[in-house]
Amino acid sequence: DPRLIELQKKFNEQLWTHVNPFTKLAYKDDPAIALSEITNENEVFSGFFRANLLEPYRSQLQERFVAWAAEKGIKTGKEPVNFAIDTPEIIEFLVEVQKSYYVEMIRHMRQLGVRIPITGTNWAIGGIPLLASQMATDFTDSHTYWYDWTWKVTEKKFNNRSLLGEKDPWFQNLSMFRVLHKPFFVSEWDHPWPNEFRAESAILMSAAASFQGWSGAAIHTYRYDCREGVDMIGAPIASDAIGGVPYRGGVFDTFNDPAKFGLFYHAALMLRRGDVREPDSATEIVIPALTQNDKMVCAGNITALAGAVETCKTGIRLPDEPAGKARQAPMDASLLSGANAMELRSDTGELYRNMAKRYATIDTPRTKVAYGFLTNAGEIALRGLKINAKTDFAVIAISSLTDADTAHSNNLLLTAIGRADNTDAEYNAEHTLQFKVGHGPIEAEVIEADLELTTNVAHLNVWAINPAGFPSGQVDVTYSEGKAKFTIGGAFPSIYYLIQQA
Repeated sequence: DPRLIELQKKFNEQLWTHVNPFTKLAYKDDPAIALSEITNENEVFSGFFRANLLEPYRSQLQERFVAWAAEKGIKTGKEPVNFAIDTPEIIEFLVEVQKSYYVEMIRHMRQLGVRIPITGTNWAIGGIPLLASQMATDFTDSHTYWYDWTWKVTEKKFNNRSLLGEKDPWFQNLSMFRVLHKPFFVSEWDHPWPNEFRAESAILMSAAASFQGWSGAAIHTYRYDCREGVDMIGAPIASDAIGGVPYRGGVFDTFNDPAKFGLFYHAALMLRRGDVREPDSATEIVIPALTQNDKMVCAGNITALAGAVETCKTGIRLPDEPAGKARQAPMDASLLSGANAMELRSDTGELYRNMAKRYATIDTPRTKVAYGFLTNAGEIALRGLKINAKTDFAVIAISSLTDADTAHSNNLLLTAIGRADNTDAEYNAEHTLQFKVGHGPIEAEVIEADLELTTNVAHLNVWAINPAGFPSGQVDVTYSEGKAKFTIGGAFPSIYYLIQQA
């Protein structure tokens, strides 16, 4: 609608030319703003939108379609166009409508002086047609979540499954929006509280992003301002506060959640340093047409996407695009070695996930992680690290804090975290119904494990680190034939341990 586009341009001008009175910078010139979208989770392809077009927009769209069809030599007839059906003509037309909108908005933002990368929108509901329209933008983007709620203020039922037991818990919707010739960014992801296994998520997301060569991922969200006592979906937040901050507030709050934010040190190191190696070769999944069997092509009907993100570097090749140097693969065949395989292993050998036992490992020179249901896995032997976990569910991660690998580093961070929740939070026996939100402080389960680290560095000390960031006790270490052996979770339980040369 021309009037709404005009108003959005006016909004853009007011936003981007606004001068921050503290920094004296207009937002268009502020280096703190790195990326931008045009509209959030909004496009013309979703079935709900097309089935519920209101006037005068439906008539405007019809007039535009009739004109477009005449240029293409397509007969339209006199009956109203049913935009809810997925004919190749309607989908092709909507791609052009969406793409021209992006071109217009990006041109206007550039005229205002916005210089950062701009994308169109960021979810998978629009399927491959939406990806095709995004080719007019600087980068592609998508969102993903692992949750299943029947959520009311008075009755909060939720899915409490681990995502590690699923072949592809959340990557299909992401990888469908990745093409190899453009940057890809995940501007929203989450594995929300009160799922008790959410500690698995930050490590899995970062490892996959690093392996795939994605440009980054931002969790949704750091913090909500929930002053009315409920979060964004109507769930009550904890009423008491520590230092004015409600602990474990809304389901998406992250800033005070050790199960997620507590692992961001390792996640950031893996992604920024490229600890998980990007493969030397890639596979393009070939999409022959925007529609298939009178249905728009979406992530769910691209068989090749399932499980692929953790096994090989992938991208989408849109219809009529020339083939690149990457290996070409059909969309309707699995890229896994066995369609029913219960194990995923990256072609670099650094990532592994066992869906049957619900645990995973990352084995790189500078970062090593075991996470999931570790006691069921028994002893986990990585290159230069052995882990015997005594706590059933845990994430145990070691990263070198220097440029050296873990065997030669004199400064390493060890993080051990699993379940974490508010004090006095109450649930049913299955942990699928929350009776009480609880209150601060947030509590983390003590992770107990025996570790054996291969090291060429003599006299390593292992220090437990308290919540204030200071050493709270020294863990006993024994040396034998280049192995440093120690136990965490004993006399000095902690989430964080620093391993440093004496």
